[in-house]
Amino acid sequence: MTSTPINKKKSNKNSKEVIERYPPPDIESLILDDNIIFKSALNNDYQTICGAYDAKEHPLVTFINEHKLFDKKNEYGKNAFDLAALIGNKEFIRTILLRTDEKIDENVFSLKNLLKPSNSYNFMHYACIWGRLELVKFLVEHQKLMLDPVIENSDLLSNSNMTIQTSKSSSANSNMKTLGSILLRSKTKTGETPRDLAKRYNHEDLLEYLNYAEKRQSFLDNISEIKFIASDPEKNQNKLTKDDKKKLEKLYVDTLDWLDKNKDSTDMELLDSQIKFTENEVKPILDKISNQDSNVSNSNLTAGSISQRSNKTSKV
Repeated sequence: MTSTPINKKKSNKNSKEVIERYPPPDIESLILDDNIIFKSALNNDYQTICGAYDAKEHPLVTFINEHKLFDKKNEYGKNAFDLAALIGNKEFIRTILLRTDEKIDENVFSLKNLLKPSNSYNFMHYACIWGRLELVKFLVEHQKLMLDPVIENSDLLSNSNMTIQTSKSSSANSNMKTLGSILLRSKTKTGETPRDLAKRYNHEDLLEYLNYAEKRQSFLDNISEIKFIASDPEKNQNKLTKDDKKKLEKLYVDTLDWLDKNKDSTDMELLDSQIKFTENEVKPILDKISNQDSNVSNSNLTAGSISQRSNKTSKV
């Protein structure tokens, strides 16, 4: 079923994307069975699902919620997101994710379950196995923030409170990671990352992108942790002046802006140059803490560590 978007758009604060609104599907033309989400994923029919959720009330939403169809797996252990990733249906995944903050209840659509399915492969892994570059780019760039579940640790994952915040929220801390960061680090049961899978299946363009993306994400994670130290008196031991804190805050914002402006780049030299610049700016400030606080020193956040940690993630 194909629907024309309604001329009603709303900016999504997490992803900076505009959410297209779709008219509700005609209930008389729908076949409400347990496979409706699978069919929508395979046919890239995101308009039907999104149109139902965009409506104030719709029988399709009630049916999906009651039967928890987003969590449903087929006979091969794959959910709808897995199937969409296999065939590269980016729009199905994109439009559903954009609605998880405002339309689709967390109890109905569980990212926790999607990130660590029983067969050990998540939708990011399938996208990399099949070389779905554009879908992988979207997932890596997705800015939904959640408590870091540490994908390898299923016990921690099952106990995680999947709180959603914006990527520039002042309340974000070192335990918060973007969905893109979590997916980049996610491993299969055999320990393979998305980059490992791209390499194994000889997707050279995807591998080049993931090499850059991992280093870029490590840079972002590091500068986010530095921002957290600046705002947390327990971490900075009150050794920083107001000017120090303002400078670190500005570096954080400037880094986000730089990464956003260069989000389509895979120029390693340009990224290395920006990392080096940031290190030089951060070093005099963090030295005030690291020289007196072993916890900060051991956190690998002293100047020079940004490039060292980033380089570790970019090696093939």
